[in-house]
Amino acid sequence: MSSHLDQLREHSVAVEFSATARRLGIFSAVGVVVLGVAYAVTLAVGFLSLKSPQQPIGDPMFSILEVLIIVMMPVMVALMVAVHSWAPPHAKTLSLTAVVFMGVLAGVTCSLHFAILTLSRQPAFASQSWLPLFLSFK
Repeated sequence: MSSHLDQLREHSVAVEFSATARRLGIFSAVGVVVLGVAYAVTLAVGFLSLKSPQQPIGDPMFSILEVLIIVMMPVMVALMVAVHSWAPPHAKTLSLTAVVFMGVLAGVTCSLHFAILTLSRQPAFASQSWLPLFLSFK
C-alpha cells in the first residue's frame, strides 16, 4: 500500500496557490457577476422603455450599457489571470493562451465601445453617410 502512495507522490506535482491570486479570483468573479447583473437590468429597462421593438435603445440606457461593458473587460482579464494562476502545471500553457485571448478581446471591445460612446455624439462624425453601415444595430 505504501509503495502505491510513494508512486503517486512521485508523479504528482505540488502546486502552491497564493492568497493574492485567490483574492483576485474571488473579487474579479464577484465583479463580473455584479457587472453582468447590472448590464442585464439596464438592458431590460432599456427594452421596456422602447415604444416599438424596432427602435434602438436610447440614452441614458445605451450609454450606461457601453460604460458597463468597458468597465467589465479589465475585471474579466483579472479573472482569467486568477484562473491561470490556479491552473495545474500541465494546463498552464492553455490557461496562458486564454489570458492572452482575453486581453485581446478586452482591448478590441474597450476600443470599439469607447469609440461608439464618444464618436457617436460628435456631429461631424454622426453625420457621415457611411456610419449606418457600421453602427446601425439592425
